[in-house]
Amino acid sequence: MLWVKWTALVWVNAILGLVFANLGNDWSYDLGVILGICIFIPIYVMIDNHAIKSNNHILQKSLLNGVIIRAMTQSIGIVDIWAGLVATSMVGTIGEGGLFVGFALTVITGIILSGVVAILTGLLVLIMTAVKHKKSH
Repeated sequence: MLWVKWTALVWVNAILGLVFANLGNDWSYDLGVILGICIFIPIYVMIDNHAIKSNNHILQKSLLNGVIIRAMTQSIGIVDIWAGLVATSMVGTIGEGGLFVGFALTVITGIILSGVVAILTGLLVLIMTAVKHKKSH
C-alpha cells in the first residue's frame, strides 16, 4: 500500500512541473522526465517505511503532511518555477533534449522540491513533538 500512496503523492507533486516540461516533442526526453519523477517514489517509500518500522508516528504524519503542503504550494508556483529555473540553468549547458536532459532536469528539480518537503517535515516534527510534550506535562 505504501507504493500506491507514494506513487500518487509523488505524481501529484509533479503536476506543475509536467505542465512546464515541454512534453510531447521528444519521446526520449519524455521518458527521462517520467523516470526522473519515478526515482523519488522509492525514496519516500523507504522514509515512510522506516518511520513505520521505528514506530515514529510523528515522522510518518509530518512527512505525509509536508508532502501535501508542498503539493498545495504548486498553486502559488513560485517554488516550483524557481526550482525548475535552477535545474534548467544547471542542465542547460548539456543540451536541449533527450533522455539524459529530461532525467537530469527532473531529478535536480525534484531534489530541490524534496528539500522543501524536508524543511516542512522538520518543522512539523518540531511542532508535533512540542505539542505532544506539552500535553504530557
